[in-house]
Amino acid sequence: MKNYISTGDKQYLLSLEPSDVTKDLFIDLFANDIEKQGSRFETNDKMSLTIDEIQRKFNTENILGDGKGNKTSISTTVGRYIFNLYLDMANIFGYINQELSGGKIKGLNSILSSKLLERDIEIEKAFEFVDKMDWLGYSINRMIASSLTYDLLEPLPEVEKLKNELFEKYANEIENKDMAIVSKIEDELLDLSRKLLKEKGISDFDIYESGARGSFSNNYKNTTIMRGIIKDPSDTDNFFISKSSLMDGIPKGEFHNYANLIVAASYSRAVGTRSGGYEAKKLNAAFQTVVLDDKDTDCGTNKTIKVHLTERNKSQYSYRYIIYRNKMIQLDEESLEKFTGKVVNMRTPLYCTNEKICSRCAGDLFYRIGIQNVGLLANRVGTKLLNLALKDFHDVSITMHDININDYITRQ
Repeated sequence: MKNYISTGDKQYLLSLEPSDVTKDLFIDLFANDIEKQGSRFETNDKMSLTIDEIQRKFNTENILGDGKGNKTSISTTVGRYIFNLYLDMANIFGYINQELSGGKIKGLNSILSSKLLERDIEIEKAFEFVDKMDWLGYSINRMIASSLTYDLLEPLPEVEKLKNELFEKYANEIENKDMAIVSKIEDELLDLSRKLLKEKGISDFDIYESGARGSFSNNYKNTTIMRGIIKDPSDTDNFFISKSSLMDGIPKGEFHNYANLIVAASYSRAVGTRSGGYEAKKLNAAFQTVVLDDKDTDCGTNKTIKVHLTERNKSQYSYRYIIYRNKMIQLDEESLEKFTGKVVNMRTPLYCTNEKICSRCAGDLFYRIGIQNVGLLANRVGTKLLNLALKDFHDVSITMHDININDYITRQ
């Protein structure tokens, strides 16, 4: 990676307009071929931009990501600069100065969704965003995307050493088939692997880190660390623990267990999907009569539920109503930030006393997106089960979660 690009290169980039960003430009800037003997830039080459330059070029002083709040200048990269120029939506996001991993792209989608719900942008802008992101991903993938190499597939000695130590440390628990311990071992090995891969700078780790392809906790784990828990499809209470990875090869004595994986995966896709489909039909039948009352209606109930708003769940409660100091407050973008991290008293359809669910108990999100027959949304549960059965064909691993039932019970 270069340090900072030259003044001449920076002036060239600043001279470009959004209409200049084409596939030919990407080839000129980033593609490497035999004739060129290298590319003009690497996407992570650094460049400095003053806030004045950002204002003149993008008509904004807002920064999303690294450098937010800076008053004079920020450090960015050539790749980020070209992305912002191509996207040409700084009026919505500000200058985007962050890694564009799968999670960050979801963050951009969330910002766009909020702007749509607030009526700050037209729907055509959302269509433009989707079209541009699709074009960008498909057009330049072969120029800048990583390819899978042996460096990523090869088991890491440090991880292998820790795996042997953990299997020895928890030998009794493993012998007694303690799934929680096996899950704990896998988590420790995955954490160490992720740390080492970043430190070693293995470029194709981006395949997982970007969210573009595969699952680190499934594909990488099975391929390079260990297969872990394998269920017995003929006995749901029985399972086998495989210490080997696919790179190690399947031990002869475990062939029948790995064959069970094929059976379980095929069963989920061929037969398991019907459960989700059936549940969706039942939910449709049961909840089809559940509809919303007119907008701004209020049944007047004084009952609420306590909800802890966090960064992770706050988007689920957009435009719901809470009672704060005897006043009703709608959780819009501004108030959500104010109450994040706090426990709030929220109105809920559970306590609505109207024949139809009133606006204050339901919240205003459904009215904003034009849905009145909210009961039909219940089939999403069945659809989720169906999709999970389909995904089991590719991922039949078992994960463990600690759940404290008291976290899900509120007392009035």
